[in-house]
Amino acid sequence: MAVADPIPVDRVIAAARSYLGLEPTDEPYVQRVYLAHLPGGGTPLQREQARQMAKTQSGCGLVYEAMCRDLGITWPHLWKWYGDRIGTAISANIAAAKKDGIWYTPDAPGPGIQAGDAVLIGGNGPLDSRGGITYEHLLACVLEISPEGVVTSVDGGQPGVAERSRVLVRTPQGEIWLSNMPASGGPAPVGPDGRPLVGRRVKGWIKTRLAPNQPGYQGGGGSSGGGGASAGWGNTPAQPTPQVQPCPPCPAPQPCPPCPTPTSGGVSIGKALSLLMLAYLLGELTGQWVEERPRRRRAP
Repeated sequence: MAVADPIPVDRVIAAARSYLGLEPTDEPYVQRVYLAHLPGGGTPLQREQARQMAKTQSGCGLVYEAMCRDLGITWPHLWKWYGDRIGTAISANIAAAKKDGIWYTPDAPGPGIQAGDAVLIGGNGPLDSRGGITYEHLLACVLEISPEGVVTSVDGGQPGVAERSRVLVRTPQGEIWLSNMPASGGPAPVGPDGRPLVGRRVKGWIKTRLAPNQPGYQGGGGSSGGGGASAGWGNTPAQPTPQVQPCPPCPAPQPCPPCPTPTSGGVSIGKALSLLMLAYLLGELTGQWVEERPRRRRAP
């Protein structure tokens, strides 16, 4: 497969900006972040699962993945149904970037943070986070860095997609932090150790423009879109189609989906397993939470 030249930075920024303003309750958000890359826009079950996941999952890593698909980036995990994947979106993206040599950290030689980069911040403990928010977060795309060190970015998980500004702080220990913008403007308040009072440490950044890409790429065909015999759950191989009793006549266009598996309790085994797996996916699989509390509307 031929790999295109590096993606122009303005294309990366434009792709990120196209998500601004989308909220998890919006159908376009659900479609673009979860479903657009799946054959036929996903199965009915996947579409319902996507709407449920959008209500509870932080979209920081998922919005970044959707943006990467728009750019034709060919990382295989981007083109799978999220319900078929193990681990977080953030960890998958970092692993792919490391494999391709486009992951950089403050303590290693290489290019610094630039427009178009995705930046990972935060984590558990006072050496990674200060001021309340303690988990990891991925800035989908840096838009610009001002001479004063203000980093403006497109971020998912706000809880929708919004533009954020933070202040770069370099500590005496050589760490890079992104501090919350002071309400009064100016430099970020720091403690005796030089770390900001409210902010998160920069763990590293992805040079998105250098990721393997192919214009117009759609996942390479095949079964990479997810779903299939697993009905959207797990990485199980396709199984032979079970023999079932014919459905009674119905007005649905052919071919119609398989009849429900008979049960003794009125709820099919497949339905019960789907509900259990959905609960697991919503609560445990992502390891991601809403980045910010719902924003209040500003007075006009």
